[in-house]
Amino acid sequence: MKLRTVLLALNLVVFLLPLVGFSGLRVYDTQLVRQTQAELVAQGAVIAAAFREAIVSDTKPGKALAGPIDDTPTMARIELDTTFDRVLPRAPEAVMGDRAPEAYAADAGQQISKLIQQTKTATLAGIRVTDFRGIVVASSGNELGQSLAHREEVALALSGQVASGLRERVASDPAPAPLSSISRNTGWRVFVALPILDGDRLLGAVVLSRTPMTLGKALWNDRYYLASIISLMLVVVLFVSLLGTWLIARPVEQLTAFSERVAQGGAAAKETPKIARPQELVTLAQAFSHMAEALEVRASYIKTFAAAVSHEFKTPLTSIRGAIELLGDHLDTMPKEQRQKFLAQIGADTERLDRLVRRLLELARADVATKDTSDADLLPVLEAIAANKRTADVAITVSGSAARAKIGIETLETVVSNLVDNAMQHGARPMTIALELSPGERVILRVRDDGPGISERNAARIFEPFFTTSREKGGTGLGLNICKTLIEARGGSIALEPSARGACFAITLLKA
Repeated sequence: MKLRTVLLALNLVVFLLPLVGFSGLRVYDTQLVRQTQAELVAQGAVIAAAFREAIVSDTKPGKALAGPIDDTPTMARIELDTTFDRVLPRAPEAVMGDRAPEAYAADAGQQISKLIQQTKTATLAGIRVTDFRGIVVASSGNELGQSLAHREEVALALSGQVASGLRERVASDPAPAPLSSISRNTGWRVFVALPILDGDRLLGAVVLSRTPMTLGKALWNDRYYLASIISLMLVVVLFVSLLGTWLIARPVEQLTAFSERVAQGGAAAKETPKIARPQELVTLAQAFSHMAEALEVRASYIKTFAAAVSHEFKTPLTSIRGAIELLGDHLDTMPKEQRQKFLAQIGADTERLDRLVRRLLELARADVATKDTSDADLLPVLEAIAANKRTADVAITVSGSAARAKIGIETLETVVSNLVDNAMQHGARPMTIALELSPGERVILRVRDDGPGISERNAARIFEPFFTTSREKGGTGLGLNICKTLIEARGGSIALEPSARGACFAITLLKA
């Protein structure tokens, strides 16, 4: 699967998550129920005001108002929630009351009956108005003269409270209504009951109910608006996906192509992928370029090194082969002195091959050495090396104050011993090993000798593998290269410094 496909899929998932969340948490259903509740409360307030006005404006004698109530009810709003609120059973049917409604209430109900029918036609709400005993005096249905006092919401309203609730709904028509129709199909109805008050007197109650809007119908009603929003969001998703492809997928493809060119070798390793953004991929491209350059350098080094090793081994092997052939062909007729000469040559070449193998093993170990955390007191180690290397002809002096550096004892012995052996091999006799503390976090170790020194032409090549001016004395040309590799693996450095007499090697180490 391509990265651009993954980006598109991720953006689509993010686009669909809010819809899934709304559906799973029934958030939108709750909002529709609350909207229906608020509309019913507003309609109930209007009908209550009309009923109260019809009673108060009628001044005929003999029409008594309801008795006084102790406290004025608080018109509290209780918002419904489809997730947490309990859905009550279907509303019980109205029952015959034990008395007729109050005459004044029946007259007022007749006056507002037209308003109730018009409201029902416009809103599809069921509306009932009762007197203060719960007897229906006006209705959008057929309950006139019957009692609703046994319903929970009506009982609360007749006590002066505002009541709201959800009840189960059983549709009279089992066939689902089309989305384009005004009717709605849900599993519950919203009921609201409000007390009708005149000052501190309870005149009756108005009970309203209606099926809330369904999510499907709400979306259908706003289908054109939603279609435009969804289209715009899909365009944004596609744009973001294309932008992500341009910013991420395309640079990754460039890096892949660059890696393939590097794998094929050649000049591609010296290139840098042309990536401008984002910054992380720019950094990655630079790292790829540095890695490719390092691999190219390493490959070139291995090629040169392999050629040098082949040459170093080929010379003694050719000499040994030639001597063996001559001995094999003329062993019986060859003079003893000449035979001894060829045997000595075979022994010398064999010893050289042995030294080469040992040095190559040391170089391999040094080449793969990692930075270790060991450290050593330099002065005791240097004094031990000097004592071990001193002879009747060779004097080695150690000077300087005590210092501790980040280098293992074995590594320090290998490096300093190599330098001392090289100096002795070139005829140096007095030697000094001096320790100096530099101002920074460094320790400088200088190894000086009084030998013939190193010419300016050779100074630039002394750390190259297999470069030596004493091959006839058994030199392999690997000692200084091993020293350099070991020191650099510990974060230090080694260099040849100018000297008035002999040679001076400066080893810089990290202070422990």
